Amino acid sequence: MTISPGGLRLARLLKLIPFLQINSGVSVTDVAQLFNISEEQLISDLNLIWLCGLPGYSHLELIDVSYDSGTISIQNAQTVARPMRLGFDDGASLLLAIENLLAAVPPNDALVLNNLRRKILDVLQLDSGGPSNEKLEQLEPDESTVLPTIMQALSCENQLIDFHYYSATLDSFIHSQVIPQRFYVENGFTYLAALVMPSRQYSVFRVDRIERVTLISTLIELSDADVAPLEIEKRAVEVTIEIAPAAQWFIQKWGLAQMKYDPARRRYVGQIQVFNPSWLIRAALSLGGAMEVVAPTTLREEVANAARSSLEKYREPLK
Repeated sequence: MTISPGGLRLARLLKLIPFLQINSGVSVTDVAQLFNISEEQLISDLNLIWLCGLPGYSHLELIDVSYDSGTISIQNAQTVARPMRLGFDDGASLLLAIENLLAAVPPNDALVLNNLRRKILDVLQLDSGGPSNEKLEQLEPDESTVLPTIMQALSCENQLIDFHYYSATLDSFIHSQVIPQRFYVENGFTYLAALVMPSRQYSVFRVDRIERVTLISTLIELSDADVAPLEIEKRAVEVTIEIAPAAQWFIQKWGLAQMKYDPARRRYVGQIQVFNPSWLIRAALSLGGAMEVVAPTTLREEVANAARSSLEKYREPLK
């Protein structure tokens, strides 16, 4: 694909503005050499930046650039404080393309592609709250192929995959065979919606907790009785909960950004989407009263019944 001169200039400006914010006072000559353009082209770019800014487009909103003394300074450009980051959708498409190229290129080129794949995966995992750089350096080579393998499965219809998944609720690894359906992002984490086999029930998995993915050659025939892929959102239950400040760590652990502190109640209050009510019941019991399920009433009663059942066990004498 050929990129137009305007596209190349836009890409350069998106890099140039944050660079000048970090390196205020750099000379026109040095910047032109660094970006491999002439000084005349750089001056033209700086004049164009003068016309950029937020709606309103007065001197209060437009970016202010100065280069009269031969050195460049820039102000009022906080909205473009860093270069654009690779989004998940674009990154996943690149990973799938790299996976296809690896099957056709010579070994020397494969090394370059593998390094590029690792860098893209690194960026995606960091942006989605995944493992740190230190953790990534400790991963086995085959574990870095998790996302590309899932993307490859998504490109086929009803492709079965086998993987091990870390469940934070159970604090252990579980083994699953699923048919991937789609990715989506929520609360800063990337999730995979998939049909679990052989039960044919839909479930959701956090991508950064999946490891050792293997494609299974068998293709599964789905019937009309299977739940439609997008109905997984419809199966979610909206639950109103309250959490005491002492359990604020629970909000941070599960990324519950929708929980807001209510000074009148002295508790965090909010609505969350729950796909597995059993998870919420276990969480409420484990927090020992620091979490209260307010609505719906049916789920609130299930939590109360589970609590009574647990207390009854402690009234029985030890054998």
